[in-house]
Amino acid sequence: MNNNIAIPEFNGMVSPRFDFAEKILVVQIVEDRISKKIVYLGKMSLVERKDRLLKENVEVLLCHGIPCCQKIFFESAGIKVYSMISGLIDGVIEAFISNNLEKVQVENTDYQHTKRRRQHGRKRCGNNDNSEFDL
Repeated sequence: MNNNIAIPEFNGMVSPRFDFAEKILVVQIVEDRISKKIVYLGKMSLVERKDRLLKENVEVLLCHGIPCCQKIFFESAGIKVYSMISGLIDGVIEAFISNNLEKVQVENTDYQHTKRRRQHGRKRCGNNDNSEFDL
């Protein structure tokens, strides 16, 4: 397995929101060797974050919370996004390597809130012809 993955980090755990994370851990996996590097994002815009991930040759982003339009934005740049990932960073890396991400994925418990928001006509990507990206 050869991959570069990025995980937004907060106190040794997956950060609750990618778009607010001040740093990411870039993990390079080459066969049986793992190297880690912290990359500071600070207050970078979404475009700057994407560019930084591409500069670090990130192929996979493992995160907890990310709006669907941002997920589409990163995936259109060639970065595969797995969301609703939770837990300690080392456990998430281990789950990724063993192809067992469901072990660290949580269900979206915000379904009712999302449903209400859509019923009130908030424009989200793909909901209507006048949809806007939440960038």
